[in-house]
Amino acid sequence: MAKKNTALQDEIHELMLLVPLLEEKIVHPYQAVCPESITNSQLQVLFVLSRRDHIRMSELAETRGISKQQLTPIINFLEHRGYVKRAIDPDNRRIVTVDMTASGRKLMKQIDQRIVSALTPNFALLSETELGTYSEAIAQIREMLMKMPSQAPSQKKIRK
Repeated sequence: MAKKNTALQDEIHELMLLVPLLEEKIVHPYQAVCPESITNSQLQVLFVLSRRDHIRMSELAETRGISKQQLTPIINFLEHRGYVKRAIDPDNRRIVTVDMTASGRKLMKQIDQRIVSALTPNFALLSETELGTYSEAIAQIREMLMKMPSQAPSQKKIRK
């Protein structure tokens, strides 16, 4: 059992070392091409909405790993800018859905083109085999991460 815990601990440490590398190689280049008025949280919500039509606020919050209360100001900002619109489900007025507007789709198309342009040189350095391995690894990692809760219920943020 101790050997399994040590192996798991090593994997967690490797993952923590991977985070700054992902930020440097992937996150920072795409943030650099995004409009200054859009925060990373807002951009992540727009990414989800660009791939999902008519999503419930609760499902969108869950997809992002945040509470509905944290999502509300993000949606307020995006709605104020005309990028998204909220609607109340006529069959159940307690359900609020969110859709991307034409303006939001136009913005995401521009951002997507900029991100692809910014990241293509990095990925061009990889062989076809490496790109295939990367693609498979991303799919597996996504699948594994989706099995995990957004934040362990017993864990509290560490405060200084």
